[in-house]
Amino acid sequence: MLIFNLIPNDYVLQKHPDMSWQKWLQMVWNDIEWPVVILLGLASLTLGTIGFLQYPSQGEGQLSFWDSLYESLQLFFLHGNFRQGVTLSIFLQIARFLSPVLAAFVLLRTFMVVFKEQLELFRLVRITNHFVICGLGQKGLLLTKDLRKTNRQVVIIERDSNNPYLKVCRELGAFTIIGDARDDEILLKAGVQQACHLIAVCGEDETNVDIAGKAETLARRKPGRLLSSTLHITDSYLWTTLREREFSMEHISPLKIKMFNFYDISARILLRETFTLEDSSQQPHLLIIGMGNLAEYLIVHAARAWCLQNETIERRLRITVVDPDAKNKLSNLKVRFPLLSQICEFEPSVQTTNWPSLPEVIFPLDIDERIPVTNTYICLDDSNFGLRTGFTLLQFLENQGKKHMIGLTDNSGLATFLRETGNPKFKNLSAFGLLESACKFNLLDDGTHEALSRIIHEDYIRREKQKGVTAKDNPAMLKWEELDDKMKESNQRQANHIGIKLAAIGCGIKPWREYGKEKYSFKQEQLFKMAKMEHERWCEEKRREGWKYGEKRDEVRKWHPDLVDWEFLSIDEQKKDIETANLIPSLLAHAGFQIYKI
Repeated sequence: MLIFNLIPNDYVLQKHPDMSWQKWLQMVWNDIEWPVVILLGLASLTLGTIGFLQYPSQGEGQLSFWDSLYESLQLFFLHGNFRQGVTLSIFLQIARFLSPVLAAFVLLRTFMVVFKEQLELFRLVRITNHFVICGLGQKGLLLTKDLRKTNRQVVIIERDSNNPYLKVCRELGAFTIIGDARDDEILLKAGVQQACHLIAVCGEDETNVDIAGKAETLARRKPGRLLSSTLHITDSYLWTTLREREFSMEHISPLKIKMFNFYDISARILLRETFTLEDSSQQPHLLIIGMGNLAEYLIVHAARAWCLQNETIERRLRITVVDPDAKNKLSNLKVRFPLLSQICEFEPSVQTTNWPSLPEVIFPLDIDERIPVTNTYICLDDSNFGLRTGFTLLQFLENQGKKHMIGLTDNSGLATFLRETGNPKFKNLSAFGLLESACKFNLLDDGTHEALSRIIHEDYIRREKQKGVTAKDNPAMLKWEELDDKMKESNQRQANHIGIKLAAIGCGIKPWREYGKEKYSFKQEQLFKMAKMEHERWCEEKRREGWKYGEKRDEVRKWHPDLVDWEFLSIDEQKKDIETANLIPSLLAHAGFQIYKI
């Protein structure tokens, strides 16, 4: 029965679909290791005792039971009392080999436990270009799992030695260090100077910022090495403020800092899946229940998308918010993002969000023939309460075809059932797990520069399609996820250079908060200056890749006719660079940023 239970059944395979047989065997051995050793030890002791009871003594008669037991114990220490010429029974033959082997195994395992930290630090000295994760909560665990799927080396720094996730991460092959990540010695032990990326996902924003400061100091001690760092910032005001510094900090610090907020990432993913603006005849009306962090980011991103969709805001985006403090929270949000006052029409409903009175509050809000609700987002802190609210809404609004989304911390319980069930009654109700959806390493790269890189590539594809160019003609016309690393890096270098070009004409970049700034207008001399800088950047990049001037483009020989100074560049190519510079405000707006004069 025990053996049957150890076989990986359908439940285990569904819960861990990527688990190999090797990992499964390792997991099973970790569970049964010491019980097996104890059973084998008792078996060896028993066999030895029986063997010595049958072993002829030097005097008269046989050994007593206690003498036989004592002699059997001596076998574990290689002290067997055997005489030459005496044939040993099968019991003694097994015991005299098995006992010292078990003793050696226990000694080795004890040594590894006692000196585990020292052994792990010794192994750490040999690794480079690894990832250092500071803080092992749910976000840290999910990021570790995601990185280990691609066999990337991960070092975890965690203060709590009793954290239950430590065992899971060790089984995944991650290194673990117990200590405070704000301590220089701990960061050095983690090999931060040899790492390629630092991720700070501790519970407090201040702690994450402090860790970045310490890492920057250590990075300065090793000139010529650039360390990327991703910080999780929960507070929306601090998040917005710090993002304004991303461009300016990159050029003066060896630490490339990115800001990460899983509410922001979740809101963008959620809107991309549910909030479509293709049908311009229907005015969207969002119903948001619960005004927490997720709700704030949903409102801001939806407003930006609506603004970019409409050249003139003749119709505002209608948003109804149900929350006990709806008016105050919306007023605070409009102060931080003034564009919301011009783009959105808010209807705050100062009502309780407690069960069971909530349904009585919500249903009358939806009865509006002029602008009916098109999307409902349930952003309540209590996941179970949110699910109950969603099921109740679905029951009352079953025939209206509205989409209801529930934002949950994780994807467990009823949320899993809701995702996996094929019941058509639940087709308009979806659960969205924030942590599982947002805590992926490739999404952490969706910060300021990376978001710009994606937008630049999408705009490039749009312009190529307008010329009639197809994917067969141009291998670069692929989705961002399908691009190889070389092409992604090229787009990222162009995105990184936007801040340099803007700084050269006395401008900076910050999160898009003001209406109209998405249409920032450059003077003619500013456009020419930025266009020339972009051409020089492009030429430098191509020359580093081994390209040279040639009258005709040749991909094999790496010849390009545009590898000349700006003055000798054709008029058509100059216009392309000028057009690229002129598109900067729009590209920034699509990525959620605006230009301001320094």
